[in-house]
Amino acid sequence: GVAYIVSIVSSLLVSLTVTPVLSCWLLSRPRLAHEERDGFLLRWLKAVADRVMRFSLRLAWPLLLVATVAVAIAGWGIFRLESDFLPPFNEGAVQINVLLPPGTSLAKSNEVSARVEQRLKQIDDIVAFVRKTGRAELDEHAEGVNVTEIIASIDPNTERSREEVIE
Repeated sequence: GVAYIVSIVSSLLVSLTVTPVLSCWLLSRPRLAHEERDGFLLRWLKAVADRVMRFSLRLAWPLLLVATVAVAIAGWGIFRLESDFLPPFNEGAVQINVLLPPGTSLAKSNEVSARVEQRLKQIDDIVAFVRKTGRAELDEHAEGVNVTEIIASIDPNTERSREEVIE
């Protein structure tokens, strides 16, 4: 964060100081046989820029003061931000993986998973759960029927912490 801000401010300072001087020195006015006249839009933009520059030069110190105050307020605001931009991760669910030896039948996987479900039903703070045994062969993460995933939803109004419910 701070490195980004320093790089932006440095770039601003270079664009306001070094670039115009180098442009003046290195970009000499070309000598053309005829000089083209600016279009209406460019003339209007130059007139607006001229008025803005004259106004800015006339009120240089007040404008510098306003800019300094704005930078100070921004700097103060940066240091008041918390270092974490994301809240603590808690989606209110727990994934339980039941892994059985490869080659376990679907019937045996269902039997073991049913026992896990019975244990989950005994926990008051688990309000719902979903079970998925195995995955299709063409699935991105194909699994055999020996792998069961159970997603258990924790009651958001529970007084116990997520870790206490998991134990």
